[in-house]
Amino acid sequence: ISELIYGLINAFNLLPVGGIIVVVSFHSIEDKITKFFFNNYSKNENSSRYLPETNKKIKYFNLIHKKPILPTRKEIILNPPSRSSKLRYAIKVKDNCDFSELFKKFKYLIDIENLKF
Repeated sequence: ISELIYGLINAFNLLPVGGIIVVVSFHSIEDKITKFFFNNYSKNENSSRYLPETNKKIKYFNLIHKKPILPTRKEIILNPPSRSSKLRYAIKVKDNCDFSELFKKFKYLIDIENLKF
């Protein structure tokens, strides 16, 4: 899990503006992290549409599709392990992002991964 989180951050830092990050996940936790990463850093909406605009978040990605791309029936027949795969992608539109929200949200998973028995 920590490798996925650090991999997403490093991919963001290496990618030039206008580049595309593509992630294929095979597990629900991987998809949850990827979905949060793309959605949280691509929205700049207010907390409520009825309140006056406050500090909007900076938009770092442009999402083309909100939903993941799933394998077709034909692909699943040809490659059964692909049935659990989900593909998400986003276009980078801005540099210099602080990923503290990502670490805060998934701190419990990183802590579990670091447990010694």
